[in-house]
Amino acid sequence: PKGRFLSSLVSFNVGIEIGQLIIIALILPLIYIFHRRTWFSVIIKVIALAITVTGIAWTIQRLV
Repeated sequence: PKGRFLSSLVSFNVGIEIGQLIIIALILPLIYIFHRRTWFSVIIKVIALAITVTGIAWTIQRLV
């Protein structure tokens, strides 16, 4: 709503930040547990590549 633009925007952003914190809280223990495994670096590279490809695809999608 126009009259509640600022509060809606702040609420949305706070919700996004809380979601990110929850994801970090779930992932950090897994990283701590598995970081010494030999396959861990490969998994990290695959995840990083997937994030990169997704970002590039979204960028191209929005430019076209």
